[in-house]
Amino acid sequence: MSVGDYCPTCGDGSMVVRSGGAYQPFLACSGYPSCKTTAALDGGTEGGATRRQKLPG
Repeated sequence: MSVGDYCPTCGDGSMVVRSGGAYQPFLACSGYPSCKTTAALDGGTEGGATRRQKLPG
């Protein structure tokens, strides 16, 4: 799955890059909030919204 692909869940939206706060960028359906499909940017199909790890310092 990559940017611009049709959403595999709803078929209406396209996949776009999203990010927010402490989360790494991920793919999400442009049909949000009606469709909440997400995927990792590395091509995986699991939800891509994973927290960034804080570096010691």
